[in-house]
Amino acid sequence: MGLIDQLSKVMGNKPDSNASEGLHQDFDRVSQEVPRESMAEGLSHAFRSNETPPFGQMVSTLFRNGTAEHRSGLLTTLLSAVGPTGLAHFTGRAGGLGSLASAFQSGRPISTTHAEQLSPEEVQ
Repeated sequence: MGLIDQLSKVMGNKPDSNASEGLHQDFDRVSQEVPRESMAEGLSHAFRSNETPPFGQMVSTLFRNGTAEHRSGLLTTLLSAVGPTGLAHFTGRAGGLGSLASAFQSGRPISTTHAEQLSPEEVQ
């Protein structure tokens, strides 16, 4: 069964699946039901599609619309992915991004307080 079939099954083939009401609960339910590999493949495809905005813009939107916990988790994931060389590039910068990268590089977790110091534009 493909990802679309699995999503349709979990979503119950709701005709109004694009409605924003309940979207977060629907995503949580889908992410619990669909195999991680399928979810990762689908998200990866969506992020690389020519029909979606550039990656930085999508990340900025996720950051802007996320809760404090989502923001700190997103930043932790992104900073983990860039590795030591990428972190070194950011640590020399002034402002929130530089201090955040320095804190992360020293092994401290990205707190919600750190995340709230950044603007969506800086994250982009």
